[in-house]
Amino acid sequence: MSQHFRTKWVVFSNGERYPFLVDSRGIPCWYPTLFATTQLRNASKAPNTIAASLSAIRLLLVWCQAENVDLEARFAQRAFLAQHEIESLCRHLQAKAGHSKVVSISGARRDTEAARVLSQMPIRRVETETQYIRMTYIADYMEWLSERLVEREARYVNADCRAEIQRMGRKIRARRPIRRRSAVSGRMGLSPDQRSTLLGLIEPDAERNPFSADVRARNWLIVRLLYDLGLRQGELLSIQISDIDFSKNELVIARRHDAKEDPRVNQPSVKTLDSKHPLGGC
Repeated sequence: MSQHFRTKWVVFSNGERYPFLVDSRGIPCWYPTLFATTQLRNASKAPNTIAASLSAIRLLLVWCQAENVDLEARFAQRAFLAQHEIESLCRHLQAKAGHSKVVSISGARRDTEAARVLSQMPIRRVETETQYIRMTYIADYMEWLSERLVEREARYVNADCRAEIQRMGRKIRARRPIRRRSAVSGRMGLSPDQRSTLLGLIEPDAERNPFSADVRARNWLIVRLLYDLGLRQGELLSIQISDIDFSKNELVIARRHDAKEDPRVNQPSVKTLDSKHPLGGC
């Protein structure tokens, strides 16, 4: 029976937010949950990092269903993914939602020929950074899962088996696109004319302001905070009235991870230490 998988967030009694990958019945998937808990949560990874990893694993499970691949049974028998299967999986991880079509390759074809055919078929891809992250998470998960399942059956992973597992992981990582690291060439911003247009449009009394009257002041404040202070989305969504020092005209961006009083299940997070920002420009 075909399963549907989704990420579900829960809030523990201590305020911690935690994502689970659940099936159609709402039951957490065993091995993805074990991986996320032992390898990510116990390594103090952020909840959103865990959620991103589980999102990639969800795509892996969808691919397994489409290709009729039973990872647990195969890995337990030390039958790891062939090259054409890795190629098919990586194409699935590259594709935008709704644009990943699984193509069956005849068993009579050589493995390298099947991989070549798959690599030449056009698809609509997600952003390069998203492809890179997905393949990295999947390579990590596949290596971890392989070793756990081999250990479960044989109680020991010998050197040859571990080399095969690592080879599979390297093949997946080798399909990752090149990441652009140039801070100069990748730098973008508004031109003076664009800045003037934006800041003029969001003035509460602007004739062409696209927002309804009851949210214009709020949206003006949001845009000015983002533009003038360079806040991240999570920082903006974490602001409380008490963070504003009206006497000094300062705003404190505070870390409140796992705050019990925050009703949001997926709580916005601040990535850095507490910081102060002058509000003169706003």
